[in-house]
This record gives sequence, C-alpha cells and structure tokens, in this order.
Amino acid sequence: MYLTTKQKWLGFVGWFLACMLVMAIGGVLGFARVMGEESWFSQLDKPAWTPSTFLLPYVWAVLFVLMTVAVCRVWVEREEPVSRLAVKFFVAGLILNVVWISVFFGFKNPGAAAIQCVVLWLTVFATFSLFWQRFKLAGLLILPYLICLTYAAYLNIMIWRMNA
Repeated sequence: MYLTTKQKWLGFVGWFLACMLVMAIGGVLGFARVMGEESWFSQLDKPAWTPSTFLLPYVWAVLFVLMTVAVCRVWVEREEPVSRLAVKFFVAGLILNVVWISVFFGFKNPGAAAIQCVVLWLTVFATFSLFWQRFKLAGLLILPYLICLTYAAYLNIMIWRMNA
C-alpha cells in the first residue's frame, strides 16, 4: 500500500504523540516521585554509579524522539508482516515501560520491578531485532534505548539487592 506524504506525516505525528504521552506518564509516575530529599527513592541505598535525577528527563526525551523516528520508519511499511509484528512489539514495549515505572515508583517494589524490567528488556530486544531486520536505521535508532534499558535494569536489580 502506497502512503501519501500527508499520510506519512499524520502517522509520524500520531506516533510522536503516543511516545510523548508515554514519556509524560512516566514523568508523572516516576520522575515526580524521584525528586525531593524526602522522596522514597532518595531514601534508598543506591550504587555510586546511579545517574543524577536531573539528567533523566533529558536522556529519556532524546530516547523517545529516536524511538518515534524508528517506529515511524517501520510503520510506513506496515503492510509487511515483519513490520506489523515489529510495531506490535514496539507498542507492547511502551505499555511495559509505563508498567515498570508504576511498579517501581508507584508500588515502591524494586523486586517486582526488576522482574518486570527483564520482560520489558526482552520485548525491546525483540523490537530492535525486528526493526533491524526490516530497516537497519530503525534498529540503530532503537539501540540507544536498549542500552539505557540494560543500564536501568541492572540499576534496578542493584537497588533491589541493596535494599532487600
């Protein structure tokens, strides 16, 4: 199916808004609970290599923009079975991202969040693999998210172990 330039732009805007909505939900659920000296997160024992909470919103904003461009590239070819599957994994990853933030910060349960983060990582890895298979550039654009997610998962596990 051939998409017009207008349809491609509308798709991009839709995906951009969807990704920004997930980022905003993450900001409300997660970052708002991280800030402040009396927050639950600030009271946890954390590894010395824990990043500054000041940087997190900026890093995630860049990652979500890269993810948006990647999914748009794959979405344009959504008639292809691999592209449809890749987009489904991408959407599942967005949902699991919100779930992880809710479990870690909302329910204050690093142990359950660590387990859920592994599921999220596997989903994003599948997304990366499918994006790479379809369009190398889309895979490369998802790779920074996968790397940061690997770091976040390890950090989550370490926080869990340090505070168990």
